[in-house]
Amino acid sequence: MSHAKLFLCLFLLFGVLQVSAAVPSVSVVSPSADGNYLKGTAGIVFTVLDSDAPADINANIYYSSSAGAHTNAVQLNYALNASSCDGTDFTSTRTCSYSWNTTGAADGNYFIDVNVVTSIDSAEDSSDNDFRVDNTAPSTSSDVNSGTWQKFDFTITLTCTDSGGCSSTAYRVDSGAWSTGNSVSITTDGNHQVDFNSTDLARNVESTKTVYALRDTTIPTISISSPANGSTTSGNTVAFDLNDALGAVNLSSIAVDINGTVSTAFSSSSCSAVNGQVHCSYTETKFDTNSADYNVAVRASDKAGNKAAQAQSLFKYLDSAAPSQVTGFTSASGNGQIQLSWTANSATDLNHYNVYMSTSSGFATDGNTLIAVVAAGTNSYTKTGLSNGTTYYFKVSAEDKTGNEGADSDQINAAPTAGGSGLSSPSISSSTHTHDSWSTNNLPSFSWGSVSGADNYSYEFNQSSDSTPDTSSDTSGTSYSPGTKDDGIWYFHVRACASGSCGSTSHFTVKIDTTGPEQVTDLTINANADGTMDLEWDSASDRPSGNNSGVKEYWVYRDNENDFSVSNTKRVGITSSSNFTDDGSDLIKDVRYYYKVRAVDNAGNSGQISAEVSAQASKTGACDFDVSFSFDEFVGSGKITVGASSNSSMSDIVFRLRVPGIGYLKEESIDSSSRSVTATYDVNSNFDGKTAEFSLSAKDNSGNECFFRATPKIDGKAPSVDWLSPLEEAELDLSREQSLEVSVTDEGSGVKEVEFFYDSGSGFVSLGKDSSGVSGKYSIETSSIQAGENGLKLKAVATDNAGNEAEAEIQTSVERASIVVLTSNQKEYGSQSFNYSDADIPTLLADAGLQDSLIEEAEALFNENTVERNLVVLEENGTFTASVILIVRNNSAETLDLQVVEVIPKEFAQKASDIESSRSFDVLNSDPVIKFLLEGIEPDETILITYQLKGSFSQAKADSILSSSMTEKFAAPPIVLGADSELGDSFKEETSLSGFLALIALIIVLLVAIIVLLAVLGGGLFLHQRKRQGFGATTALHYRRDDMFGKLKKALEGQEVIGPKRGKFAWKGK
Repeated sequence: MSHAKLFLCLFLLFGVLQVSAAVPSVSVVSPSADGNYLKGTAGIVFTVLDSDAPADINANIYYSSSAGAHTNAVQLNYALNASSCDGTDFTSTRTCSYSWNTTGAADGNYFIDVNVVTSIDSAEDSSDNDFRVDNTAPSTSSDVNSGTWQKFDFTITLTCTDSGGCSSTAYRVDSGAWSTGNSVSITTDGNHQVDFNSTDLARNVESTKTVYALRDTTIPTISISSPANGSTTSGNTVAFDLNDALGAVNLSSIAVDINGTVSTAFSSSSCSAVNGQVHCSYTETKFDTNSADYNVAVRASDKAGNKAAQAQSLFKYLDSAAPSQVTGFTSASGNGQIQLSWTANSATDLNHYNVYMSTSSGFATDGNTLIAVVAAGTNSYTKTGLSNGTTYYFKVSAEDKTGNEGADSDQINAAPTAGGSGLSSPSISSSTHTHDSWSTNNLPSFSWGSVSGADNYSYEFNQSSDSTPDTSSDTSGTSYSPGTKDDGIWYFHVRACASGSCGSTSHFTVKIDTTGPEQVTDLTINANADGTMDLEWDSASDRPSGNNSGVKEYWVYRDNENDFSVSNTKRVGITSSSNFTDDGSDLIKDVRYYYKVRAVDNAGNSGQISAEVSAQASKTGACDFDVSFSFDEFVGSGKITVGASSNSSMSDIVFRLRVPGIGYLKEESIDSSSRSVTATYDVNSNFDGKTAEFSLSAKDNSGNECFFRATPKIDGKAPSVDWLSPLEEAELDLSREQSLEVSVTDEGSGVKEVEFFYDSGSGFVSLGKDSSGVSGKYSIETSSIQAGENGLKLKAVATDNAGNEAEAEIQTSVERASIVVLTSNQKEYGSQSFNYSDADIPTLLADAGLQDSLIEEAEALFNENTVERNLVVLEENGTFTASVILIVRNNSAETLDLQVVEVIPKEFAQKASDIESSRSFDVLNSDPVIKFLLEGIEPDETILITYQLKGSFSQAKADSILSSSMTEKFAAPPIVLGADSELGDSFKEETSLSGFLALIALIIVLLVAIIVLLAVLGGGLFLHQRKRQGFGATTALHYRRDDMFGKLKKALEGQEVIGPKRGKFAWKGK
């Protein structure tokens, strides 16, 4: 044979062998389990098997949002060698790994794709389930207003948010031990430091955050040190101390009353805090009457709103201190008159000034020389009727309200002169203001009468009470308007002039206050048993500080609807003190009344209205029934039917709906006597977030007017629902209990419940409800789902507390291994169940081929758990199909991994290849014996396994399958073993069928090679096979090259597989 022919032979032979080269296999081991979370550096583990792997074998590793997408490279051309795998001989399965730094991947759900590449072939695999990369720590917020004092127990709610889900939240109080939970209860007084953080499902831990929770239930105390209670004093100093255990006195809450009237001399700037305790001291101007009794009352509260008991000091005031000497005493001469002016005296109890005159210098001040008494607040006086050219001497003194007169001023003298041509003082009037009275008008205007002989006038407008205009001419007219002026006390001064000389000055006082008092705060209410209502509040101060008219009184308003607008028709009282009692004469029992208060100053300015308080009148003797409404805290939008029921009849019934800020939407009268009434309203979704007021007024059997109200909040927005598990198009294994979970958010009334449904084909069927969602997630566990032939549609309906509903539907598919599904044309033809005696179980297991060492385990698992078999035959248009349903229920308290072995009689299936199931199974013996692996069966979980005969068959066979004899043919129950139990020689064939087929394959390859070789050499082949044990009689075969496979197949025909006997299979020749 030539070398060329030989080379061609070897080349062809190599090609034949190459055709049979094995393709490598790769399997991703980790991450692959459902619910994996990865962060930081994570291991990717996969196995590789390649029976003919060359020396160079590499892997390309990717992560993708869908399996097999190869979107993002983790590592390309990753060498699989001794450094990366547990061995380099890939003809056996090798485990390889790669350390992946996940921080380069955005947080999200991914699959791992591994593509193994050799020089001649490749293979790939992906994770069985997606996993989540999460390198971002969660964020936790609290609902506490850090730094705000509370006067009751309260709970801080900690809310964790994380895109991948939160695992736990931890907190500690005042550096104590850490606890796990989302609620922190504050039940002791103090400024508590609350530290907290959260951990997500990937174990990322948030940096610790801190808030401060302040609780103070201790009432502060007030003690007045001056004037002492019961004392007699001449001092004007008021001093007191406020003590609070936590040093949290609210300075703005301190108010001082003098004989029931708010002191205008006190301000919180008179107080200083030392170690949280407050000392206040100031000079009181209201102590001005000798031998008078005074009551000093001090009120205050702490920052938590705890009110101290009012402290009082009752004392007698003795005034023995005279005002100081009057200074700044000057004079101006006029025609027959002298104008005197001086600086205002600072005495707080000043009553008036005494003006003395004499024609002798150094004169004594007494009744003989007293010419005028000038009231406090006026600092000038004009003496008329004097002789021009005569010198007159003057003195002035200040006298207080007790009668104590201060020292005389320095003496001055002056002589009247005719230079002023005898001009008199102008008479001033104002169209905008009353002299020396407070007004809200800040645009004063003045006019005066013409003075005989005057040809011009000189004037000034300022805040000095005793100014004298100069002699320059300001106007020849008789009016003046200074323009807009700030709040405060102003003075207009004018005098008449002629030929450079001016007469005496006239003065006009203007008091301007355009700013209202501060808002009334800390308004409280108490409903008394006699039907009256007591209201109390903190005294308000007028504004602006130092330039105001002072608070004059308080106006009290009332209505029987909340959030009402104040008006004169709703004003029920005026009081000068900081409390008020509504006498209850027109209050109705059990009706809730709402109150507001505002302060009004002496100029008539109104302060900002207070916050609203309410109480239910307790007046007895009115309204002999109660009413309950048909809703709770919230109502939705749309058509709302409101019902009210009472425990006795009602008449003259009127239903009303009102939305604050909008007004009454509808009033409906019901002319009947009834115990139960309803009314329907259209509630616009634009009112979302507002408070509705549903009220009912009626008369009872005694004719008493009765009034009832309910104030639910309007929530016009439906919740938002998103499915978390399963997802759209997911495949469900209905042999297992299903976990259904959705995420629900609601911005209004909050989620009330979520109900889950499945589509039965004739409508949606409820699976159950969850009303206790955690972090917005609601779920149920169910094994009640039944699928139709077109898959499975699921629906979740979320309902909020206002009755708004939202739903979300998803379409899923079903693993057909888990159920027998009837199509629209199918019907059940018949079924069989299988029962086995407990006493026979060991024998039946042994006869089925289970080796002796496993019988005890299989018997125990069979008895401890629920293991059943059912056979079902379906008919469709005259053809029949058969299925076997295995039921395995875990009755233990632990999660089990099991293998279930079925020894199937040949009367049902000739061989294992006649069996199909969409649940994977292993063939232990082709005669047939099959095995299912069940992993992770939870306690009380039931698994369904379905396998069926391939194809359809006749009615005769259907009747045969359903006969009683078929029940007997299934001689053994389903064999249940632990997943790790080794079956050993159980169910093995005596002659290995797989080995035999491998031998046949090898013979075929060799025959093809020889035929090709002979063809090249131009020869033929005569084959003669000798008789061999197990293959029947000696057979001579003459094969042509072009029909070798067909003839070889024919040579194998006529062989019969028999069994099982004790699970063993044998070949037997005919």
